[in-house]
Amino acid sequence: MKDWFNWVKTSSLQAAADLTLNGGRFNLEDAICVVKELNEESVLHIKEYVGEEFYTQYFPSKRHGKNWSSPFPSGLVDHYTAGIKASHTLKWFSNKKRSIRGNSSAHILIDRNGVILSVIDPLTKIAWHAGDDNTSNIGVEHVNAGLLTKNSDGKFYYQETRSYPESRIPRIQQIEDMYWEPYSTAQIISNIVLKRWLFEAIPTLKEDYFTDHQALDPDRKLDCGPLWPLYELNELVFSWKPVRGMDWAKKSFLSVGDIEEFKLEVRDYIAE
Repeated sequence: MKDWFNWVKTSSLQAAADLTLNGGRFNLEDAICVVKELNEESVLHIKEYVGEEFYTQYFPSKRHGKNWSSPFPSGLVDHYTAGIKASHTLKWFSNKKRSIRGNSSAHILIDRNGVILSVIDPLTKIAWHAGDDNTSNIGVEHVNAGLLTKNSDGKFYYQETRSYPESRIPRIQQIEDMYWEPYSTAQIISNIVLKRWLFEAIPTLKEDYFTDHQALDPDRKLDCGPLWPLYELNELVFSWKPVRGMDWAKKSFLSVGDIEEFKLEVRDYIAE
C-alpha cells in the first residue's frame, strides 16, 4: 500500500481516499463532489504525463460520445491498456490525429503507481471502450501490457512486436503456455477506492454489472486476463469493509500465487 500513498498523500483527495479505505461511505452529494474533484485534479496529473504543450493542443479529449441519456450507466468495465506507459495511453485518448483508424477511449486510466486519471468525466459523458455496451458502462483502463509474446530470441514483446522492458521481466507470470504482466497492488487498491466513489456518486450503477472486458466480450477480448481477480475484487469493493491490514495489500504486485491467496483472504474476510 506504500506505493499507492506516494501520490495520494499529497493529493486533495487524501481525506476521501482514507475514508474509503477505512470502510467509510459518502452520501450522494459528497460522492459527486469527490468525483468532480478527481476530474479537476486529473488535469494537473495528465499535464505532468504528456507535457503542458501537448495538453494545451490536444486536451480535453473529445474522443467521447454524447452525454449519458436516461437511464444513466448501470455498469463498469475493467480493461488493460496492452501498453507499458500511462503517457502512451493518454496520448492515444487525446485529440491528436492518428495515422491509423481508431477512436477508443475510457473514462479513467489507473497507472501502475496507483494514480487515478480521469480522462473523460464519468458523471456526464459516454466513452468508447466496449462497443455496443458503451452507452451503459463506465470504462476503467489499467496500465498493463497484458498478454506477452516470448520469441525465439528469448525476449518478450507486448502487442506481439513491441519490446517489453527488461527491468520488468522478473515479474512476468507464466500460466500454462502463456505469459502475462501482473497488476500492481497500487492499481488494485485504486480500483477499489474508485469503484466505491463512483458507486455512491451514480445511483444507477448496479453491483452485478461491474465486470471486465473479457467477461463482456469473451470471443474477442482477453482483458483483464487471469491475473485480475475480478469477482473477489468486486466482492471486496461492495463489502464496504476496510482494506487496510489485509496481507495482499503489503505486496508490490500480485503474482499467480498471490492471486490465489488474495481470493482466499477476501472470501474469509467477507465471511467473518
